[in-house]
Amino acid sequence: MAWDERVGSIHYYGIGGVVNIDAPPSIGELADLTQGGHEFRVEITNITDESISGRVQVIGPAPTLEACGIRRGQIVSFSESNIQELHRQGGA
Repeated sequence: MAWDERVGSIHYYGIGGVVNIDAPPSIGELADLTQGGHEFRVEITNITDESISGRVQVIGPAPTLEACGIRRGQIVSFSESNIQELHRQGGA
C-alpha cells in the first residue's frame, strides 16, 4: 500500500488530559493516514519493528465505504512516517 509520507512531525490529538508526544504509537490508538486525496482513520492493532497494522475505521473526507481500493474494516499496514495525525488517550 502506497500511503502518503508525512511532511514534518505527527500532529497529536488527546482525549482526557495531557498527551505524551514523546511516546511511539501504541496499540489501540487511532492513526490518520492519507492516500490519493482520501483520509483513512485506522485503529492500530499490531506493531512490529518493520511496520504497523490496523483496521480502517473511517474513510473521508466524505463518508464512504471504499476508496483507493481500501474498504472500511480492512486491515492495512503502514509505517510511522505515514501517520499524519495520532489520536491518543491523555493522562492526568
